[in-house]
This record gives sequence, structure tokens and C-alpha cells, in this order.
Amino acid sequence: MLRWGERLGGEGPARATSRGMRPLPSPEEPRPQTDEDVSDAALVQAAVARDPRAAAQLWTRHAPQVRRIVRRALGDVAEVEDLVQEVFLRVFRHVEALRKQESLHAFVLMCTSSVLASEFRRRKVRRFLGLSATGELPDQPVTGRNEDAREVLRRLHA
Repeated sequence: MLRWGERLGGEGPARATSRGMRPLPSPEEPRPQTDEDVSDAALVQAAVARDPRAAAQLWTRHAPQVRRIVRRALGDVAEVEDLVQEVFLRVFRHVEALRKQESLHAFVLMCTSSVLASEFRRRKVRRFLGLSATGELPDQPVTGRNEDAREVLRRLHA
């Protein structure tokens, strides 16, 4: 009879996974380092050195949370992916200025907050000016003649 955690064939303890059972590594075996094991400080150092693997790891580690924050703040709009990319452009542009390399997560969240604040300002200005989504002023109907404006224009061009 098998005891809990053992596999057929006497291979020792095993761990259940979605694809079945796999043997647990023995304590003496060094565990291979995965991308999740890389510390924030090492990730920052690699990003400063412009290592493309660091960019990919930073994206996979932080993009889902940034996307959730942006989507929750703005709703389900088409600009969410553009703003997520803008966040990471700011992160990569300013990663050298990060004083405490261990605080990468907080830095990414600060960049997210900054991008959202810029987006809210941009939307407020658009609403105030009455700009369309493309940035153009909509045509306003002329309601009558402004004789004072005509007189100013006549003197200006005379």
C-alpha cells in the first residue's frame, strides 16, 4: 500500500501538480533558479544594464497588477494597454534614479499613479475645452453676427 506522498516504483516523496505527481527535490540538490527567484535589486541592476531579459521579467512580474489598477481606475476603455505601456516606458526611463533597488514594486506603483494622474488631467482639459476624442475642436454653429469683432478685424487688416 502506498503512503501519502509516495509514488509507484519507490521514487520517494512526490508533489501533486496539475499534470500528475513529480518527485520532490532532495534537500541536498540545489534548486535551479527561476525567474521568480530573482530579487528586485538584481532585476533593477539588470534593467540599468539594459538586459532584455530584465525587461521581459519586469513586465511579466508587474504588468498584470498595473493592468488591473489602470482598468479599475479608468474602466474598460481602449486606452488601458497604451497606458500600461506608458507606465513601463517611465519605469525603464527612470530606473537609474531608483535609490533603494529593493523597492522596485513601489517604484512601479508610483509610475502607475503618475501615468493615471496625467491621464485624468488630460481628460479634464479635454472636457473643459470641448475637444473630441481625436483632439479636434467640434464645429460650433454661428448664432449671429458680432459687429464688435467685425470692426476689430476690419481695423486689424486695414
